Amino acid sequence: MAQWLLQSAAARLFLGSNPSPRFQIKMGILLKKRKAIEQTGNINKIAYVNLFIALSTASITTIWALYINSFVGSTVATGFVSGFLTLISFISFFAIIPLIEKSNKNKLVAISLSILIIFYIILSINKSFYIFLLIAVILTITQTIRLTTIGIIVKNKSQKGQLIQNEGLIYTFLNLGWVIGPLIGGYVAARFRLNSVFLIGAIFITIALLIFKSEKIKDGKIKKKTDNNIIKNFKDFFRNKERIVAYFINGGSLSWWILIYLFVPIHIVNSGLGAKFVGYFLFAVALPLILTEYKLAKLTSKYGFKKMFRIGISITIVFTIIAFFLTNIYLILLSLIFAAFGMAILEPTAESYFLEILKENEISRFYGPFYTTHDLNQFVIKIISSLILLTLPFKFLFLFFSLMLFIMLILTMKMKEVTETDN
Repeated sequence: MAQWLLQSAAARLFLGSNPSPRFQIKMGILLKKRKAIEQTGNINKIAYVNLFIALSTASITTIWALYINSFVGSTVATGFVSGFLTLISFISFFAIIPLIEKSNKNKLVAISLSILIIFYIILSINKSFYIFLLIAVILTITQTIRLTTIGIIVKNKSQKGQLIQNEGLIYTFLNLGWVIGPLIGGYVAARFRLNSVFLIGAIFITIALLIFKSEKIKDGKIKKKTDNNIIKNFKDFFRNKERIVAYFINGGSLSWWILIYLFVPIHIVNSGLGAKFVGYFLFAVALPLILTEYKLAKLTSKYGFKKMFRIGISITIVFTIIAFFLTNIYLILLSLIFAAFGMAILEPTAESYFLEILKENEISRFYGPFYTTHDLNQFVIKIISSLILLTLPFKFLFLFFSLMLFIMLILTMKMKEVTETDN
């Protein structure tokens, strides 16, 4: 940028203190193009940063429950610890609002990634449950900061009309990480030991941090007056009808992945295919997202959020209901893979829609709380799904998740008609 200013100064010296209007227009166009190139470069770098973060998170998620269980020795106790951390996550998304508002987002990202590296290394050698629990709480809070700040940076660095495409690119790289990560985590855990996966996770986060620092991504938007009242933040978030609709549509629709990652693997094993086939299926079901998410995001920019929401939810509903009527396990899994094409529309669209309906001064305050929809919906849906399995055959889960998505489809009627060009 310094070089650009020098060149501009030289041009003014050469042409005089009052350049012609034509020259000013050309310079304005060039400055806009330069800014667009810089923003595109930033988004690409953030996509790579998210790829390595996803590789780390997915690798560690593969052994996380087993790691907790190695301390508590009970599935029930593991569930309680996991539930406690989910509660910490829910609260912290509201509690960190003042920090997000008054801080430079790029600094927060760098600090949060550095904390992850340090504590992942400690977990790789830790043998104390209480140290683990303390670190797990810190990591949970750190992850909420990282998720919020990177999301805000993507919004702030996106040109007008480009947010949904950028989100599509970001999610494509995230899903790629979530395809490869479990394979790495599982291999390392089997080849060495559970703790070793944390070292691999630390390495991936280190790479993410180096990429982030190398691009010198800056986002210094701060608010002088911060919102420190957690209870008021909570009430104000749910006081707006449009935010509520976006909150529950996003959480409800994306909770379909509970069916895929929690219940379908059990059904695969119970059907006699073996644990190895679970890996094949989870790899295949992520392919529609990797292959089409970015292209479908472009269509959302053209046709609007409301229409694409309905198309995405409808696709997933149709193929999930088809799975209910099928008896062959291979055809069931194939139907669910086709259903994932609908999710390729929903994933980036839901988050982009929420950001689009927010006012500029609300982003730092309300973007983080939006993430709590995942924790809330997953908690409720896991309980309901478990109760269904206590009394009904497995296939009725397909009907339940289809019904849940149908409710989301009805909620889209309450959505605001928004296209990115409206903003």
